[in-house]
Amino acid sequence: MNPYRVALARARRARGFDAVPLFALVGGASAAGLLRDTVFGFAAGLPAHTPLAADAAASLVARIGLLLGAGLTLGTYDIVVRGPDRAVLDLHPLLPGPWYAARITESARVRLPWLLAALGALWPLGDARAIALCAIVLTGSWFAGLGVGIGVNLAAPGVGLDPRFTAVLDTIRGMNPRLQAALLYAPGTALGIAGFGILGGAKGLAISLHGSLSPLLLAPWALGVAGIVLGRRNAEAAARLPALLGEIDAAYAHADAPDEAHRVYLEWAVRFAPAPLQLHLLRELRHTWRAQRAWATGAFGLAILGAFAGWAGQTWVAMALLAVVGTLGVRLTLADPPWLASSLGVPLAQVRAARSLAVAGIAAPVALAAGAGACAQRGAAGLVELGALVVTALVFAFAGVSTGRAYGPLAIGLVGAAAALRGVL
Repeated sequence: MNPYRVALARARRARGFDAVPLFALVGGASAAGLLRDTVFGFAAGLPAHTPLAADAAASLVARIGLLLGAGLTLGTYDIVVRGPDRAVLDLHPLLPGPWYAARITESARVRLPWLLAALGALWPLGDARAIALCAIVLTGSWFAGLGVGIGVNLAAPGVGLDPRFTAVLDTIRGMNPRLQAALLYAPGTALGIAGFGILGGAKGLAISLHGSLSPLLLAPWALGVAGIVLGRRNAEAAARLPALLGEIDAAYAHADAPDEAHRVYLEWAVRFAPAPLQLHLLRELRHTWRAQRAWATGAFGLAILGAFAGWAGQTWVAMALLAVVGTLGVRLTLADPPWLASSLGVPLAQVRAARSLAVAGIAAPVALAAGAGACAQRGAAGLVELGALVVTALVFAFAGVSTGRAYGPLAIGLVGAAAALRGVL
């Protein structure tokens, strides 16, 4: 009996029924229906396999596949290297084979909703053969991201110790020790490898839609299998990760200012909140800055995309970016269950209101940048879009806090409706 699988199964039973896969499938299908006339306008030519329609379908699948591959390759770093179970695994001797087998199946199960959402969005293509071929490539993209991500991340410590890679690592590592550099650059390397296979699969899809089947359809599948095999051969490297991660954390600890532990992003804005919410808002901001800092800093990267979207008049794209940031509300809620507030005698309504304000504050750069882009391009007319985006940020923040795991399909539906409305207008 695999002890790791037993532990994971018990954790799943404790969480109860998981409806996320069903919601993901329905959400993807619903969003595709709303976007049928805009994104899938080329589908009318697929039954006849016209070159233009075939190339458009392959291009769309390539973009969705790259999104899946990027999410999986980067997400596997959290799963394998800095997963939530590390605090337990690091204290016990590792059984590489059973641990790897359990980790592969659990990673696939956790990321299955991503694939289902992508597959659910294929139905507007209309042609059964085209849908089947696109599903092969999308499933292969998902599998490539999973397999290559896990394989490369587990192989990284061995690469850092291998003298054959010394010259390459010395070229790119900067001030990082060689072994640490291999681990730090592993997610980007995995993304590049998986992306190469995904683009190959999309090329094979275009050829296959034109007529004869192409073996390139299986390119992402081949890389996924290679990644799984690579990960199995390097599963023992997981035992080295605790010491290596400790060295990385210690190396960067000195870079923080002495009072870094007391600094909180947006703390200055707490005094403007209603008095009953100020203490709870400060707690939520501290939670975000210390446990979910990537969301706070990543919002500024999304703000750049939002500015371009506002300038181009693609308000629905900015809404999609705000929906992504709204996912932070779900993460904060899952990490702070309602029973904790009730056991401490804290009003749950105040906690949710403060958490919504915190998430809206994190999303504010995206809304403001998109609104600024709209105003710069369209003048005073852009102020209406700015106001709408600010309201949208508040809506998605509250929805993420209040709806939990149902947030994903809800957000997809709202963004899809906005995109469809723009297509009608």
